[in-house]
Amino acid sequence: MNSDTGAFVSQVTKNTIALVSQVTGHKFKNLLNMKILRNLLKGISLTAAMFVFQACYGSEEWYSETNMNFHVVSAEDGSPMSNVKIRSQVQSNDTTYDWYLLGYTNDEGNASVWVSPDYRSDSQTLFRFVADDPAYAVKDTIINDYHNTIEIVLSKK
Repeated sequence: MNSDTGAFVSQVTKNTIALVSQVTGHKFKNLLNMKILRNLLKGISLTAAMFVFQACYGSEEWYSETNMNFHVVSAEDGSPMSNVKIRSQVQSNDTTYDWYLLGYTNDEGNASVWVSPDYRSDSQTLFRFVADDPAYAVKDTIINDYHNTIEIVLSKK
């Protein structure tokens, strides 16, 4: 820390102590009282920073519930279907939103897709599965289980 920065920090500390003294009516004359005040201000700052972090990024529990897992298979032989588009559409009150592409299945027919917290609210979410092969019918379904792997069976038209 250079001398200009040190002087600035010292001045800010003095101004803060003067302000707290003015508000509380307590004079911080000795070094022990100043250390106590400085530690108190550090604790308050750390608590405020943690609160802001929690407010911005949510809790770990919320994040753990945002992925849905699907396993898509063919109705004919039960084989996994790759490259199946997974779309969603939220419907709430009098509003129906546009279709949103969540992702595709891999070679094993599995997909793990991120789902907005809005999908778990009181609104209704329609999921659409569209096979790469046009011989298969599009499947629309409402899913309320966000915790387990959902098996989707696609049939030919």
